[in-house]
Amino acid sequence: LDEVLKAKVHSTQALASWLEQPWRDVDLAAFEAVVEETLNAASELRPATRGWDVTQGLFTFLQGLHATVPLMRVLNTPCMRTRHWKQFLRVVGHELDMPSASVKQYTVREFIALAPHAFAADVEAIAQQAMIDADS
Repeated sequence: LDEVLKAKVHSTQALASWLEQPWRDVDLAAFEAVVEETLNAASELRPATRGWDVTQGLFTFLQGLHATVPLMRVLNTPCMRTRHWKQFLRVVGHELDMPSASVKQYTVREFIALAPHAFAADVEAIAQQAMIDADS
C-alpha cells in the first residue's frame, strides 16, 4: 500500500501546477511529457497492486489525462466558434450546465472533468468541422 500511496503522491505533486492552469495556455508538449512520465512511473507498480481501487483510480485518472491531451490540442484553435463549443458541450453531456464561452476559461482540471476522451471521435469531428467551416 505504501508503494501505491507514494505513486499517487508523486502523481499529484507532478501534475498539481499543470492542472490549475487555463487549458488553452498550457504548453501541451511539456504537459504531455509530464503526463507520460507520471503514467510510466505508475506502470511500474507491482502487478499485485493493480486490482486495488486506489491503483485503478490512479490509472483511470492518468489514462484519461493522457487521452485528453490530443483533444486539447485539436480544440485549441481559433476556428472553434460558439456553435462548435455548443456541440462540444452537447457531446460531453454538459450542454445545459454552462455557457459555451466559459469552456475557454477552464483550467486543465475543469476541462478534464468534462471527460472529452470518452467521446474522442466526436470531439475530433467537431474540431475538424470547425476547421472546414473556417475555410468556407
